[in-house]
Amino acid sequence: MWACRKSSIATARQACSRLGLRWIGVGLVSGQDAIDQLLFLRSMNRRADYGSLRIIAQLDSDGEFAERGVRRRRAGGGSVALHPVEARRMVAVAASVFPTSLAGVPLEPRLPATATVLGGWEIDRAHAEVIERALSTDAAGRLAPKVWTSVEATLATTHG
Repeated sequence: MWACRKSSIATARQACSRLGLRWIGVGLVSGQDAIDQLLFLRSMNRRADYGSLRIIAQLDSDGEFAERGVRRRRAGGGSVALHPVEARRMVAVAASVFPTSLAGVPLEPRLPATATVLGGWEIDRAHAEVIERALSTDAAGRLAPKVWTSVEATLATTHG
């Protein structure tokens, strides 16, 4: 198993290297180049977060966490060195934007607008976590379905 993990990690590192994703030091560039690099890195972070959420949703759907005796709320935690609070938030977002049936069949997202902008890398994971938390409250549950959908769309498309 370690050989497989080591191989997967090495493959990912090689892919990043081919893309030119190396540590970018402060002071090496300035002006517009520095701004462009910052925007690029933010985009890559969003893509990495999106990929992480998809993997967590898949592992949860496949029963991998349950098989390892990991409670669903902490599914992304100890096994991948995440803080329990971060793991809980990631699992909640993953379940809301990449839900599956008990048979592993993909279902419509509970947060469709959030899933769309997250998938387009327009928002980051933290933004999606805020939306998921806000719309999981008792107060949000009392909203009429059309209002709830409108609020979700507004929250998902309101970003800087």
